[in-house]
Amino acid sequence: MLCTLVLGVLALAVPASRAAAQENARFYPQTGYTIADGAFWDFFRQRGGLRTFGYPVSNPFVLSGFRVQIFQREILQQQPDGSVTMMNILDEGLMPYTRINGSTFPAADPEVLARQPQVGAPDYHVKALQFVKDYAPDMWQGLKVNFYQTFANSVRAQEAFPDGRVSPGLLLGFNLEIWGLPTSKPAFDPANAGFVYLRFQRGIMHFDTSTGTTQGLLLADYVKSILTLRTLPPDLDSQARGSPLYGQFDPRMVSSVKQPRDLPASDLSDAFRREPTVMVDAGHGGRETGATYKFPDGSMLMEKDLNLKVATRLAELLREGGINAMQSRTADSQLNGSRDLTADGKVNLSDELQARVDRANEMRADLLVSVHFNGVTDASRRGTQVFYADGRPFVDRNRALAELTQSHLVKALKEAGYETIDRKATVDTIVLGHGAHYFLLGPASEHVKRPTEMPGIIGEPLFVTNPDDANALRQDRIQAAIARGYAEAVKAYFKQFPVT
Repeated sequence: MLCTLVLGVLALAVPASRAAAQENARFYPQTGYTIADGAFWDFFRQRGGLRTFGYPVSNPFVLSGFRVQIFQREILQQQPDGSVTMMNILDEGLMPYTRINGSTFPAADPEVLARQPQVGAPDYHVKALQFVKDYAPDMWQGLKVNFYQTFANSVRAQEAFPDGRVSPGLLLGFNLEIWGLPTSKPAFDPANAGFVYLRFQRGIMHFDTSTGTTQGLLLADYVKSILTLRTLPPDLDSQARGSPLYGQFDPRMVSSVKQPRDLPASDLSDAFRREPTVMVDAGHGGRETGATYKFPDGSMLMEKDLNLKVATRLAELLREGGINAMQSRTADSQLNGSRDLTADGKVNLSDELQARVDRANEMRADLLVSVHFNGVTDASRRGTQVFYADGRPFVDRNRALAELTQSHLVKALKEAGYETIDRKATVDTIVLGHGAHYFLLGPASEHVKRPTEMPGIIGEPLFVTNPDDANALRQDRIQAAIARGYAEAVKAYFKQFPVT
């Protein structure tokens, strides 16, 4: 038995059997949020989608009298007439800061601000676009920073004009809508001469000399961090303490607003509720068969097949219960293939386990449930056992998940007519020795370089190598009971630890 500011798009396969919310293209399992509002969705699609906004990181909610939704890069705001605009996230009332997560950005430059064309002035649109050209250069101090080209290509013609009737003048206007006007001159990061920044009203462009790429930073996600005080970098925390947004999200208060006098006309109740996400890992697969049992009639019971059957049923039960379930594998195959994910010059089982951990981390899973069945040389050993790792930042949640899973598996098997032996939820170090962990659950090691970022367990509901357990496992009702036990445990866990 076995923090960065710039984020690329993660391509994760969503099972076709998911309930309607996930099948809908508006749902993003990477963050667990949906762009459900039609007006926000239309604006999102017609202004560059993920490339412009990043993933949604909130539900729609009311902030200072306006209905808004936070994305990684931008915040959309609905006007009283139903139209959608973008908030100037770098304004004084939101995030006027210059130091975030170790990076230092240029502040708004009074000289640049004084030269901006005024809204409502004659030919404002023409003057505004010329201002961008003047203050967002493509070449700066001998570097091809491509600030204007990045601005001009933010929204593509086929996105803004799906009917094919392209208006170039309007297209540049959409880009102006996305970025606003420059508010600073280009500047190097004082701590990193390889980074050049340019501040706009609605974002900061970042040029990286090592890659030659220019893109917008994921700044709006930090507005959520200021509201919730979660994943808030210390340098931003120290600057934001006087903000009316600071720490305002409190689910115990009316409208989930801690100090409504400082943040009037706001309702954060549903702002950060999302579908929980579970990585359902069917252990083994392909050439890794796991434990086996040969019956007197010559038929074989293989752990890898049982794992997949139960994991698939579990994923279906979770989806039916409104939980986003992603599967590590849906066929008799391995996840990794030929990649050396641990960078040790070899491709082996460690790389396969690293691939599963990486997948769980990429999809930002709230839980990892790895479905296995036990197997030992002593055929008399039988029973149910769930393993978890200690020594992790979330060990209390590991333990809670393991204990819930253990009790629900034992109960489900009993209800299905099979009396198992309760071997209890068990810390993996008790079995493996002090300081040793199952690679899938433990901290970073020579075998798994990037550990899981969420609570997890390895379940061993029965022993494939025991005749009684093996005969039970041949029966569909026992497999169904095990899947049900896992599902009930996961649901109970999320009642105890709600996801926000």
